Amino acid sequence: MFNSTIIDVAIGLVLSFLAVSLAASAITEAISSGRQWREKTLANGFRALLNYDKEDPKRQLALDLYKNALINPLASGVAETFEDLTHKPAYIDSRQFALAFYNTLGGESPAAVIDKIQDNQLKAAMQALWAASSNDIDKFKNNIAVWFDNSMDRLSGWYKKQTQMVSFLVALGIAALFNVNVLYESAQIWTHPAAVANLATLHFDEPSDASHPENYAIMASKLYKALEPAYLVGWVEGPSPKWNNRES
Repeated sequence: MFNSTIIDVAIGLVLSFLAVSLAASAITEAISSGRQWREKTLANGFRALLNYDKEDPKRQLALDLYKNALINPLASGVAETFEDLTHKPAYIDSRQFALAFYNTLGGESPAAVIDKIQDNQLKAAMQALWAASSNDIDKFKNNIAVWFDNSMDRLSGWYKKQTQMVSFLVALGIAALFNVNVLYESAQIWTHPAAVANLATLHFDEPSDASHPENYAIMASKLYKALEPAYLVGWVEGPSPKWNNRES
């Protein structure tokens, strides 16, 4: 490709890993969307953050907020439990949460809002945020938004760990299914430089939207179609590398 077999080996391996990672990302995203992992993870974290208890009428604030149009505009607003919700958001803006939180509890004064909180732990957190706001209502709402953002950051970290494990298992399955063997690939490229000549003309369009896994699936398909005819991946019988008989 660039008159250097070492560079050819490096590029071939990078493209192979890229093909597997793109395919794994697309499949993981499809699984996540199909099983609504984001929505379920957010709902579980939201309930834990606000100490929701469906058996305790005094600890229903999480459900009241999830029915609020500022947080969940697609909700009907009549659900009696989280299980009754027909739509769950995959993302909640922190500013919208702060406004919904304040208005759901009356929206009169911060002291009145805090007094209406039934859960002692949540009430203590709001009292601390109000004390840090210097009696400024807008700053108090901003503190609530920052508090929510920080809590969601920890939740995002847990979600990423879950999806990373799934991505690893998916990538492992792809490697086994398509026989992606980097040791064989390295030897193949080193001893048969002509086998990867068609990779020089490979072209990719930048994915227009990272939230659509089909964009990455198309890129992964292009990579596989370029790698497979060169006997670099797949369960096809290609020429065996011979280290003492390297092609020019």
